[in-house]
Amino acid sequence: GGGGGGGGGWGGGRGGGEPQARHMVETLLSERVSLDTEAEGGALCQEVLEGEEWVVDTVSRAGEHKCVALWRYGKGEANGAPFVNFYDELRPCAGEGEERLVRYALAVLDTLGWRWGPAHIEVKRTSRGPVLVEVNAGRFNGGRVGGTSTPDTRLWLCMWRQ
Repeated sequence: GGGGGGGGGWGGGRGGGEPQARHMVETLLSERVSLDTEAEGGALCQEVLEGEEWVVDTVSRAGEHKCVALWRYGKGEANGAPFVNFYDELRPCAGEGEERLVRYALAVLDTLGWRWGPAHIEVKRTSRGPVLVEVNAGRFNGGRVGGTSTPDTRLWLCMWRQ
């Protein structure tokens, strides 16, 4: 399989239609992706979303969510790979479009029942509005919060002191 993103041991690609997508799913299901012999395999198909990809990084305390960073991803095709990340651009929440992305991401956290800690919500800004790509609960953009000695965790702890 391919790889990329934050997942470990996964294959990915972009199907050019239903026959190619079916072949990709069959290939993924036939591959062993875990050393755990009892692990069940599966495949997730996601529609190809046109539009800019954004990230809303948040922190939550007792169900109260705060946006701590807003990122715009620059992605595209390069060297035969369909998904290449060219840059992550930190952006201000300075317009109705950005505010709508943040409101959408916070609503996703409520829907998931996320109440404590950091979360990294990837969203596509499409012609029909924001569409969820994925949620990485327990981390900010760029890494997982592992213990109280990491810079991200120190930031998170300081934000909630009054």
